[in-house]
Amino acid sequence: MKLTIVLKKEPKNKMDNVIIEITYACPNKCSGTCYASKDGIHMTLEQFQTIIGKLPPINISISGGEPFVNPFIKEMMQAYKNRFNRKVNVVTSGVVKINIKEYEDLIDTLYITTKYADLTYDSLWKDSLIKDAKENVAKLLSDAKETTINKILIFSADKVNYNEISKISRLARDYNAKVHVTRFLPYNQISRKIALSNLQWEKFASLVKLKLKLDNVDFVFPTIFCPIQKKKRTFSYDLCIAGINRMKIGVDGSVNGCIYLGKQNNIGNILNEGFFEIQNKLEEWRKKYMFETTGKFFKKKNKLVGCIALRQLMTEDQNLIQVRI
Repeated sequence: MKLTIVLKKEPKNKMDNVIIEITYACPNKCSGTCYASKDGIHMTLEQFQTIIGKLPPINISISGGEPFVNPFIKEMMQAYKNRFNRKVNVVTSGVVKINIKEYEDLIDTLYITTKYADLTYDSLWKDSLIKDAKENVAKLLSDAKETTINKILIFSADKVNYNEISKISRLARDYNAKVHVTRFLPYNQISRKIALSNLQWEKFASLVKLKLKLDNVDFVFPTIFCPIQKKKRTFSYDLCIAGINRMKIGVDGSVNGCIYLGKQNNIGNILNEGFFEIQNKLEEWRKKYMFETTGKFFKKKNKLVGCIALRQLMTEDQNLIQVRI
């Protein structure tokens, strides 16, 4: 009698980074933001511990809202480090007054969002409710410069502020930081008028990388810069990583493959499900909404498919404008 032994394969983690939103609260009341709620909903420390308890060894980025308004943020960072012996990444507006030096052993990379080189905002991105917001951001950058924390300025480019890029580059150099440029996505009719078109975005990026040659500036969303000689297009739109090696976990534990899409695209809840179960659901989500494993745009039966977040920018169909929470 022949005995056949079937070895069960262990599931494999495919994720490089998990974004965990630990709060929906934010003192910046911006009309151009993707958040509709102004309620101060925080993730609890117990919820955070449950979530990281289900994760394999993986990098996480703590986001919000404004993450530093969550009273348990330091304990969350420490819990993550205790479990994985790794530091977290944090995305912040910098308006909350903190002593960043106290977080040096807990933070790997500090991502600071900014619109203008003088650390102010325009009428669309309203003034913070914190009186000393601008001073707090400047102090955060100054103090962070004296630490081993990696520093990256996130610059969301639109028609109003794109010409600030050289100043932003110099600002980053002053604080030993780098710049990550993202393309501003409109979440309502008010903000749609300042969004760069595809052609404007490509011209802007070509100016930065080919003419200005700002070597401390990288383009990270929604297209990765890859200049190709003899071709007019200098970018690839085929590199969407939503649901492949990145996912977002909301305050309530809900999971979404894309950090820019709303609850309509949530695929499960990690507080109630296992990590690999969630990962399998994300793969199914990709098959449903994406073309193979890319975010590539193409037409099929007169329907645009591909990166859903970019569809919000490219179409006038208001049914595609989604709210994240």
